[in-house]
Amino acid sequence: MSLSDMSFIWMRRIDLWIGIPLLKLLSWFTPKAKSLYGDMRLPHHPRRVICTKFIGLGSVVLSLPLLKTLKESGVRVAFWSFPGQADLVKISGFADEVWVIEPTLKRFLITLWKSWRQSVRFKADAFLDLEPTANFTTLLARLSGTQMRIGFIAAKPWREQLYTHLVSLTPEHHMTENNLRMAHYLGFELPKKISPLPPIPKFPSYLTHPLPRQKKSTHLSKRVVININSSDLSWHRMWRESHWVELCKHLLEDPEIELVFPGVKSELPRVQSLMKKLNEPSRVFNLAGKSTLLQLLKLLQDSDLVISVDSGIMHLAAWAEVPLVGLFGPETPSLYAPRSAQSKVVWAKLPCSPCLSVAADKITRCKDNQCMQKITPNQVLWACESYLKPSKEKIAA
Repeated sequence: MSLSDMSFIWMRRIDLWIGIPLLKLLSWFTPKAKSLYGDMRLPHHPRRVICTKFIGLGSVVLSLPLLKTLKESGVRVAFWSFPGQADLVKISGFADEVWVIEPTLKRFLITLWKSWRQSVRFKADAFLDLEPTANFTTLLARLSGTQMRIGFIAAKPWREQLYTHLVSLTPEHHMTENNLRMAHYLGFELPKKISPLPPIPKFPSYLTHPLPRQKKSTHLSKRVVININSSDLSWHRMWRESHWVELCKHLLEDPEIELVFPGVKSELPRVQSLMKKLNEPSRVFNLAGKSTLLQLLKLLQDSDLVISVDSGIMHLAAWAEVPLVGLFGPETPSLYAPRSAQSKVVWAKLPCSPCLSVAADKITRCKDNQCMQKITPNQVLWACESYLKPSKEKIAA
């Protein structure tokens, strides 16, 4: 069994049970900064910087403006992560080196040792920990030998004392801005305007499309990608199946619309269950577990609309600059809304929402995600309406 097959709860427990004792041990050998603002400054702009982000494909998308800022400033950037997130950074082209730790019982220690040696040889001027609460990445920062270590404040004293500089993570700033504020300590001027996501890179010529468009003689097809799945970080982000069925049936009333359901292989049964209830085999397609990350990006970019719960696919769609409707419940759009001018957020705004906050280590007692179930199919359909109207350019084509 791989660590990636474990529930997020177990990964958090391992990070807690093993991470805190190691942090306490290392704290005895680590000089403490007198100020949260840091006691040291680099004598020059950094030449080499290590960034880490292990959990959340969408969170890696939101780190791209920071990586772009570093790269365009002449900094040599190394990114340290798990395979999926590492692949995304490789596609972006904003990292000179990408180090991978494989989350499997057989490969974890081997790849950890190999990537740690790479971090020491890299001789970084600064280490930017983009994980808000993880103990594991704090250990990596300290063991890499980097003198300037920057992390987020997360009400974890044992973790925070191993950093030389701390950044407050607040919902007054979107996550892209919270990430960029780390660059302040490196001597870079922060942008005055909200930073958009960088353009998606050009796809290689050899890339095959996971689902080419079917030629239709009488109608212009409208491809709607629907992501019903969130990662195992939280089931609280899920919308009930009956809501998805009602929404999809409304969409399929338009004969020009075809629906595509992406996902990973483990999400295949959930997609199949929904498709059976739609009973539209000629206009409903299942791509769960059938596309690579690059193919998924290509699919999203070529779609007319993406409807998604808060997830990595939602942020990938924002990066692809495709019309997007995102469903939010236990997380706050103030921090994690899709960074795209062509996106709309549907959020019930219940008094208990958001309950998954960084301050609470994203732990909640909720057993009934009313924040998602209070969102009606009609609300989502209304948000989609303007995106599905045929444009004059499309009619002329």
